[in-house]
Amino acid sequence: MNQTQVNIVNDKLNNMNKVIYSYTFKVTLDNTIFHSLWRPHVITLRAFKDLKKLPMEEHLSTLKVHRMKLNKDIGQQKGKFVVLKAHKAPKGLASKPSR
Repeated sequence: MNQTQVNIVNDKLNNMNKVIYSYTFKVTLDNTIFHSLWRPHVITLRAFKDLKKLPMEEHLSTLKVHRMKLNKDIGQQKGKFVVLKAHKAPKGLASKPSR
C-alpha cells in the first residue's frame, strides 16, 4: 500500500469512529434519566442539529413525541406525593437540655 491508500483507509476508520462515538453518546443520553425540565433543551438540540437535512414533517413528529412524553411525566408527577406520619420519639431518647 502506498501512502495515499493508507491515508484513505485512515480517513475511513476515523469517520467510522466518529459515527460509533456519536451513536454511543446518543444512546448514553437516551438512557440517562433527564429531569423533565432538561428534556425540552435536549429535544431542541437534536431537532436543530439536522434542520437542513430532515423534512419539516420529521421535526413536527419529534415535537409531538416530546409533547407526549412531557404530558406523561406531568401525569406521573401528580401521583408521586406521599404523606409521612410523624412519630414521637420514646421518652428516654428525647433530647432535653441539661441544667
